[in-house]
Amino acid sequence: MTAGPSPIRRVIAVLAAALVAVVFISMQSSPLGGSVWEQIWLSTFGTGLGTTSVLQLAMPILFAGLAAAVCQRTGMWNIGIPGQMIMGAWTATWVAYHLSGVPQAPLVLAMMAAGVIGGGLWMLLPALARVYLGVSEIIGTLLLNFVAIQWLIYWTGGPWANTNQNGGGTLIAKPLPAQATLPQFTIGSTTIGLALLIGVALAVVLAAVYRYTQFGYRSALAESGDELVRYAGISVWRTRLVTLVLSGGIAGLGGVLLVLDQLHVLSTSLTADNSGYVGIVAAALAGNALLGVVPSALLFGFLAAIGSALQIMDVSGEIVTLLTGLVLIIACINVGKPRFLARRSSARGTSPPSAPAPEPAPTLDEVAK
Repeated sequence: MTAGPSPIRRVIAVLAAALVAVVFISMQSSPLGGSVWEQIWLSTFGTGLGTTSVLQLAMPILFAGLAAAVCQRTGMWNIGIPGQMIMGAWTATWVAYHLSGVPQAPLVLAMMAAGVIGGGLWMLLPALARVYLGVSEIIGTLLLNFVAIQWLIYWTGGPWANTNQNGGGTLIAKPLPAQATLPQFTIGSTTIGLALLIGVALAVVLAAVYRYTQFGYRSALAESGDELVRYAGISVWRTRLVTLVLSGGIAGLGGVLLVLDQLHVLSTSLTADNSGYVGIVAAALAGNALLGVVPSALLFGFLAAIGSALQIMDVSGEIVTLLTGLVLIIACINVGKPRFLARRSSARGTSPPSAPAPEPAPTLDEVAK
């Protein structure tokens, strides 16, 4: 498995990007009185309401980051996380409508299971295309995002439309059953949703699976996809297929938890904050370390809260987009620099390193095994 950036390099990436953002933010003035920094502090960790906002914004980013990290640990990219979140939420909503008389606990569990299945099945098509046809999973997952958005628009504006609330640019589906919600916990003046705790627990479980199980070992080796892996009896294609579907299931779970924890209804605002794409950046910053995605998601939740505060003050929220992009660019540079130096050192030897033999496409029998 390709090593990610060291923790020191990740911190440098964040600090370097933050330094640029500080310059831009300091040039702004608040029309509401007081400094911009004071307003930012009050809108984030300076109050219980601000801290609650940061945690809520971090929750979908956490699940998106875990979905992205799982894929990247096997040498693949899942760019279709927003679409998988939509399909997970849609599948869970369908279950809620048909099980409206079920008590809260079994209904919520059924919706969560449906979300995992919906996201996993939505990933199945590009996964099979990757295995059978060699189609890049980047293209397949990205294009399905637009299909999922149109699917969501059709149901929220048609069969499931809530004609009493739809208006403007947001389409809202019929209300969910009253028991389709997750509990929240209050510590002082800060509210923590159960969905965030589920995300943290999932990160711990996934980290243990990838560290201590045979599947994790196979996933680490499957990234290279060379002859040595196949000689060891590891099915690279089977591992990649399972990984892609698992990634889609995690994203689908994030979508249904966003509905249960915050939105409480299926609507086109499900992916309006681009948390699916931000999760990919969070995973890259964490070096695809599953436990590292947790603080990375909190960081980007903090940045999203800053963006909301700046917009309230009529200050351009694009500064946050700039900061996110800078973090990603600097993190990628930190990852690529050690690889570049290693390859340059190898090139100075007697002969350049030989490229691994291309892996043959699997047959139907191999995939079915």
